Amino acid sequence: MIYFVRHGETTSNASEIITGRTEVELSENGLKQALIAAEALKNVEIDAIYCSPLKRTMHTCEIVNKNIGLPINYDDRILARDYGKFEGLRYCDMHGELNWNINVLENGIDNEPIIDMAKRVFEFIDFIKHQYGNKNVLAVSHSSVGKIFNCYFNGFPTDGNVFAKKIKNAEVVEFHFGE
Repeated sequence: MIYFVRHGETTSNASEIITGRTEVELSENGLKQALIAAEALKNVEIDAIYCSPLKRTMHTCEIVNKNIGLPINYDDRILARDYGKFEGLRYCDMHGELNWNINVLENGIDNEPIIDMAKRVFEFIDFIKHQYGNKNVLAVSHSSVGKIFNCYFNGFPTDGNVFAKKIKNAEVVEFHFGE
């Protein structure tokens, strides 16, 4: 099983600013959210921890790991989506340009196509499945990666748009591998 935790809130999240791979810190609210996630996981036996190597995920993971006490493995496959020239802009200013459709192979704009992101995240999940089997793995990552996790375990929407598969800041979501 994978316990997925999205990083705690950042000031960019609160302002609805696209950060992607841009380094930002957790807000005061994000620190509180990370503590709540830690509390939710304190009685769960975790066998391994993986984390995106960005500050906001690392900080969230360190807080959650205080109750667990395992080494943290950093993995680029669960980095946030690369939004290219859109990083630093507000979501409401995008006018649908930030394509979240899995059926669009090349989006013609300067950001990571969803199909490319799905390939790297699916590769990570397959690795966890084969490496750890039925053990419990904690993955601390980003909203964009959480959307792809949801698609891996629950299927892609029929219209191909993965945007609605959102995970809240510091939310703990359990993903179970089938038999």
